[in-house]
Amino acid sequence: LYTELDEAFFEHLTQIIDTLTENTFVKVQTRLEGTPYPLEAEQSLNLQRIAQESLTNALRHAHAQQIILTLTYDRAFIQLQIHDDG
Repeated sequence: LYTELDEAFFEHLTQIIDTLTENTFVKVQTRLEGTPYPLEAEQSLNLQRIAQESLTNALRHAHAQQIILTLTYDRAFIQLQIHDDG
């Protein structure tokens, strides 16, 4: 079973980021590397939850001013990296 967000997964993550950082002064940079491919629904949901929790932690606890989110698609893996300056 594949998610309906196959082609728009990165854009969906960007929307989540926009929502979480609304009314803050945090600058978020997003990067997409590689060629996106369909994710299974469970993979997509897990990545969304990881991104949300990581961003929430950076905002609440690290007091970050800048966050960089990189989503990398490789043939062998998909990688989500989140870096902050907090």
